[in-house]
Amino acid sequence: MTNFIYALNEDRDFSGAAEVAELLLEEPKPDNIVAGLSETYMAETYNALSQYGRALSLAETALSEATHPVISDRARRPYLIALAGLGRVSEARARIDEWDWAFDPTDPFAAIPNRDVLYAEALLAKHRGDTEQSITLLKRWADLQINQVQSSNAAGMTSLLSNLENTRERQTEREAALQREAELKAIQLEQQSRLNRMLWILIAGLTIAFNMLLAFLRY
Repeated sequence: MTNFIYALNEDRDFSGAAEVAELLLEEPKPDNIVAGLSETYMAETYNALSQYGRALSLAETALSEATHPVISDRARRPYLIALAGLGRVSEARARIDEWDWAFDPTDPFAAIPNRDVLYAEALLAKHRGDTEQSITLLKRWADLQINQVQSSNAAGMTSLLSNLENTRERQTEREAALQREAELKAIQLEQQSRLNRMLWILIAGLTIAFNMLLAFLRY
């Protein structure tokens, strides 16, 4: 179910992901699940639905339970967005400084760690009352989202075309194999037909010879 939530998030079906998350929260955790992973994905889901309070609670759980650094780093992103969404500007700013996710407010197009931090900065600008910068950052965030979708679609189309080409090649190979098999069967049938004719000729010859022998014996 954790993977299902991730897949729905990637497909931007956040409502569906939230429904699965509600079911997952009611179930006992299996022993083999990666600590903090499901809470991280669910926090991302609720942030996308602007339910920042619930997202923050899940992100805090993920950060407290995660033992792998990759999971901890991933959980920081929904945690930061939830803080920014709730308007807890000073806490969010402290986390950005702590995690060395530097951002220059005078240069909205400066490089920043990832799209999640960019979105958090847009929310922080909104809560500071800097609507213009918030809109600018959101536009840049939307551009990055669109670029990601386009890149994903382009990769998917390339993969699809490659699969189609492979399918055509395999179809051609199968047709060639079937053609070779048909030719081999035709050769085998021709050989069998020749053998049958030779056997009939031999039988006919033996029959004539036998009859001639009987006639000679009678004579």
